[in-house]
Amino acid sequence: MGSLALPDRIRLKRDGLGGKQRWYAARKNITRDPMMLRFAIRLFAPALLLVVCCAHAQSDARCGVMPVVARDSQPNIFSEQQEMWLGQVEADQLEADVVPVRDARLNEHLQSVADRLLATLPATKIQIRVLLIDSDEVNAYSLAGGHIYVTRKLVSVARSDDELAGVLGHEIGHIMSHQFAFDTTREMQRLLHVTSVSDEADIRAKFAAMLDAEEKAKHPELREGGEETQADQIGVYVATAAGYRPQAGAEFWNRVFFVGGKTGNRMMDLFGLTKPDEKRLRGMERMAAALPPTCGRDAHPDESGFAAWHEAVLENQAGAATEDVKAEHEVVLTPPLQMELTRVRFSPDGRSILAQDESSIFVMSRQPFALRYRIDAEGALPANFSPDSKSITFSTPGLRTEQWSAETKKMLAVHEMLTRKPCYDSRLSPDGRTLVCVEMNDSGELSLAMLDTATSNVVWEHKVWFLPNWSLFYSLLYSRVFGSTDPVFLSSYSADNNTLLIAGGDEKLALDLKNRTVINTGGGIRGGITGAYAFVGSDKLAGINRQNPDKSGIYSFPDGKVLKRLSLKFSTIESVSNPGDHLHLLVRDLKDYDVGLGDLDSMKFLSLLKVRALDEWDGAMAGEGADGTVLLEQWTGDPHAPQGSQQSLHLPLSPLPLLQAAAMSPDGRYLAASTSFRGALWDLTTGKQIFLIHGFTDAAWDKQDMLYLDMSKRGEVGRHIAQISMKTKAATELKYTIDEHTQMRYGRLTDWKLDTKKKTWTLELHDLASDGVVWSRTFPDVYFAYTSSLGHRDLIFSFELKAHTAKEALKANPRLAEEAAAIKDKDRNDARLIEVINGETGADDGAVVAVMPPNYAGVDGLNRAGDQVYVQGVDDRTAVYSLSSGKELRQLFGYVVALDPGTGRICTGDRVGEAMVYDADGKELAHYEMGEPLRFATFREDGSSVTILTADQKVRTVSAVGGSAPTMVRASAAN
Repeated sequence: MGSLALPDRIRLKRDGLGGKQRWYAARKNITRDPMMLRFAIRLFAPALLLVVCCAHAQSDARCGVMPVVARDSQPNIFSEQQEMWLGQVEADQLEADVVPVRDARLNEHLQSVADRLLATLPATKIQIRVLLIDSDEVNAYSLAGGHIYVTRKLVSVARSDDELAGVLGHEIGHIMSHQFAFDTTREMQRLLHVTSVSDEADIRAKFAAMLDAEEKAKHPELREGGEETQADQIGVYVATAAGYRPQAGAEFWNRVFFVGGKTGNRMMDLFGLTKPDEKRLRGMERMAAALPPTCGRDAHPDESGFAAWHEAVLENQAGAATEDVKAEHEVVLTPPLQMELTRVRFSPDGRSILAQDESSIFVMSRQPFALRYRIDAEGALPANFSPDSKSITFSTPGLRTEQWSAETKKMLAVHEMLTRKPCYDSRLSPDGRTLVCVEMNDSGELSLAMLDTATSNVVWEHKVWFLPNWSLFYSLLYSRVFGSTDPVFLSSYSADNNTLLIAGGDEKLALDLKNRTVINTGGGIRGGITGAYAFVGSDKLAGINRQNPDKSGIYSFPDGKVLKRLSLKFSTIESVSNPGDHLHLLVRDLKDYDVGLGDLDSMKFLSLLKVRALDEWDGAMAGEGADGTVLLEQWTGDPHAPQGSQQSLHLPLSPLPLLQAAAMSPDGRYLAASTSFRGALWDLTTGKQIFLIHGFTDAAWDKQDMLYLDMSKRGEVGRHIAQISMKTKAATELKYTIDEHTQMRYGRLTDWKLDTKKKTWTLELHDLASDGVVWSRTFPDVYFAYTSSLGHRDLIFSFELKAHTAKEALKANPRLAEEAAAIKDKDRNDARLIEVINGETGADDGAVVAVMPPNYAGVDGLNRAGDQVYVQGVDDRTAVYSLSSGKELRQLFGYVVALDPGTGRICTGDRVGEAMVYDADGKELAHYEMGEPLRFATFREDGSSVTILTADQKVRTVSAVGGSAPTMVRASAAN
């Protein structure tokens, strides 16, 4: 049996609107491999010349000759049926990293517009499928065989079905001009010398080989330009013929890409003065003007439903996939594992409270202390109450802003903002009207702007704020690329939520968010505060002097007069919602990031809650309890006196994040799982929780139902190994000697020992119960990164061939030496010795020399089942190698989440909520739509069933051989 806490998956970043797909698939491997991130680049943009083949075109007397491209106008090894198979292969890879909007009504409207456009084209076997996806980019893109994807952000900035028709017509133009088939034909011939394809399995194998060859190619073929013109010409034609305004596509392009109506001319083109967006706008305008005025005259699309549909798209949440599961056994974890709260705030009037975690915002009343409702807010930046306490506002890194009623679950406003320049960091005004955006000009200088959220118009701008240093520049770049919710710049809101003080380095600006103006500051605010700061109410500011903490203090706002000198030796301080007449702040650099309530008058900590999220409103404190509940109590003013009654409130389920560790008992009865902050143990016969535990980094069971946990450091309790007996339900802290080289990883306790004289490292595997050494292995190099295969049987090492350990292994094994001899460049990093060690005995259990695929995800992407080694890639592909021959057997889409060593069966995850089971030969045995992202999976009953935990905290056991009937072949043999 095996287990896995699934790796993070980072969303795709794509090129501009209307371009054929060029995706950069990035994965963040948050487990243990030293190579934290790798990018796999998929470039697919060679150019085509516009070909109008009248012999294959249907003409409309009112619209002229249709610009249809014949399949044989360029070299093409694909029939229309094979194009659809090619598109399915591409979709299997791409859709693993998109979040579909599952509301059928919203997708139906887009499909209806596409169907109207298709009715103007000649009959074809290719079927167009339009899917609305949740993305913060204004984009639409297409794949071979009829797949079109439109982002919610694009829909949000569209103003009519005419504009949507222009976008969809362009993507249909890419598909119906067979550009994908032409491109793939050329690439397969150039890189693989392929001259024909057959069935879907053959296309899958050759497509995977082509991707590998593209990534290895020293001189990739990149040509771009003509195919966009071609798609525009077809798009303008079909949109107009269907009755949509021909100018709408150009208007949309002009507005969304801030072209400003500039189109240039041929003379400017000659001197390179026309920008590509301007040239393309000119082309679209000319195409529309060239069509006869009678074209589309009798067709009048019904626009009456656009406004209601558009509003529904803005308000709709992404939703979950449809479930298709016949579970043998199903339980819901009760109570569920609560996510860590990152924020708790009172409203300015003290009547309401909000609590926020990674994916939810909970809204509560204070008297009575009760839950009002939950907002789905995955990836949201910190939420705030409006100054009048009547609403809650928040934004996302993608510049979506939402405003909700504080009393009832009602969305008051939602905006998808569109900016000329990207926001590297942003703050939403608590009233929801203004977004403060940090931008960067071409010289690398930062600017600060206030934008109106309803219109995205700039209402105030400080064009040159300051030039960031390299550290800040890197932080800004990281935040931008990965959509981080962690703020880059220091900032603080006043208690009335009308003022924002934001700082970059020593450059601080005070903004009046109500009047959208700058507030002049002076005195110590400008010169005395060089570190963290926070408002104390609305007219005072606490600030830290980083160079001399003893000269920190309380300053009047905005003139910066020193009201009180203090010694503030903290790295971070935060405001409370309402300190009353006190000088109260939150301090976050206590042990393990717990937050404390500090009284700056007495310089004491008053918090009685050992929590990570805390707030105060004039003596009333709200914070998170150890079990994830929200606690509310009244502070009496004396930390030694009995406090007021404490109330607690259990929050509803919030989707489970990526787990830090998870393990199931051998008999399948118990499950232990942990996020970074807290963990728990459940009895899966009932789903009931047995223990609530603070966070652990690894878990393992023995055959006697004894659980071992690597417990994280928490407060005064250091990191340690804990033992929990299921018979006695007692927990024991084992007295092991643990240092930085001691690791409990993948259910095994290992330790590295350095022999300074011999300059060798020895890996020791310890017995979990006794801490005794079971076996050891010495390496004449440094200590190496390694993994444990799913199934908890093998340890897998990966050595570069130039490493001494690898050289010695090649000398001792003629077969490995022969495999290595076939590799010309022994110094290349992707040529590796993969060695499998029996985890129980330390004996060699096989090795292979292989050139790792270009998309290799690192050592944690390795798994072994029998003679096969699975090598995970960063672009949703997994290669399968023979351990005995070193040859690549096949590739499959998805990443391995569970493995059964006995049968060689694997379970993979791919699209959101999708689980698939394959046998040792790569045949698909079962295919399940779980409805929610997978968080843990393990085989049971000698590989005949799989138990899966999903983000909705349901645990289901399903058959490994009897899932939904497969609709496609998803694994393919290698050439």
